[in-house]
Amino acid sequence: MAGTQPALTLQQVTVRRPAASCLRRLPPRRCPVSCCLPQHVKSSLDFRIRPATNSAEYRAAAYLRASAFATYPSDRSEQATRMHQRMKADAEWEGLEERITGKDLLYENIRVVSLMATIDDAKDDQLAAAVRGAMDLSCKLPADGELPPQLVIGTLDINQGPKLPAEALVGQHPVGAGSLTGRAYFSDVCVAAAARRRGVAAALIEAACRKAAARGVQYMYTHVHASNIAAVQLYSQRCGFTVEQSEKIAYARAGNRPKQLLLVRPIG
Repeated sequence: MAGTQPALTLQQVTVRRPAASCLRRLPPRRCPVSCCLPQHVKSSLDFRIRPATNSAEYRAAAYLRASAFATYPSDRSEQATRMHQRMKADAEWEGLEERITGKDLLYENIRVVSLMATIDDAKDDQLAAAVRGAMDLSCKLPADGELPPQLVIGTLDINQGPKLPAEALVGQHPVGAGSLTGRAYFSDVCVAAAARRRGVAAALIEAACRKAAARGVQYMYTHVHASNIAAVQLYSQRCGFTVEQSEKIAYARAGNRPKQLLLVRPIG
């Protein structure tokens, strides 16, 4: 990224069922770490959380986002829907890779890492079958060393820097030069439809906060639409965030978009 600051990198973690709520070690090829998740971040399925590190993984994250975020009218044909999703996914793939590799000039002072949550693509697993049946094949990753083929079921980006481009609400902490490395925003949180309400999003957020803190981040922020009650409750009730700023309705109307909230959580 810009200057000589090292890239924000995260180590791989694994989330297990409540009976074994600690993050377990994976094969040593990705330098895993062990840490315990808080009680409120327990999950009901087995999955791994790790950073996307190559073009195929950036593509998988982008294609999951295209399917998770887009909505279409009921009368749109399946072919038209797929074509539009692929167009959106390819644009997000290109943009994500440029942000992570430092080629996006709008992000020249921001260090970006994209986290993925993955599950084994096991033939006899009902969840894997449900996820596989509803996702684009680009969200499937091939076997890699000791890891079997994986399905990407969740993603989240960490943006370490003073502010996010195109966002009006800017975090207030820390102040001065400390905001360059001491402030971060997570964005683009999404989970495959078949894997929702199983703790994946909360675990991604917790992993992001812990690893960002290890890189010097003191405050983690996120923007959310005030009307997105489910997201506001997730961040505030399960993940420890509080509202720092609330956008004025007049400003939101001028931008022809929903009112935004800026939430914050001290992590350092």
